Amino acid sequence: MFKKILVAIDGSNQGNKALDSAIAIAQGAEGELHIMHVIKNDMVPSYVLAELSTISFQVDFIEVARKHGDTILELAAEKAKQAKLTTYTHLLEGDPARMISSFAEEHDMDLIVLGSRGLTQMKEWMLGSVSHRVSQYAEKPILIVK
Repeated sequence: MFKKILVAIDGSNQGNKALDSAIAIAQGAEGELHIMHVIKNDMVPSYVLAELSTISFQVDFIEVARKHGDTILELAAEKAKQAKLTTYTHLLEGDPARMISSFAEEHDMDLIVLGSRGLTQMKEWMLGSVSHRVSQYAEKPILIVK
């Protein structure tokens, strides 16, 4: 039933549980696994960047985030390949909930798998969790793993 599975991971314990679930589902369906990590494009507020510009060194936060995302994806892909799955990795930038939802639609995914939360409860209350927002945006079936 679920041949094309998208799992979005963020390096958290919940993300790792979602990956494990997605691997199990893909194995059972002899499907392919798409592993995604989304870099939030507003992860460093502009007022912080303005303050840092007065310091003598510059840090390219997006580049650091890309390297971190690549590492997360490499580890996840290795785990999936050990399970003998056809695996694809995707590193995207933007609003995570919208990127996950639109990717699933554009690439005709059969299932989206997400961890229940990667943020603290206070941040989740203030920002809204990605899993909750994906459940509202996406047209595809969603499995939220606790």
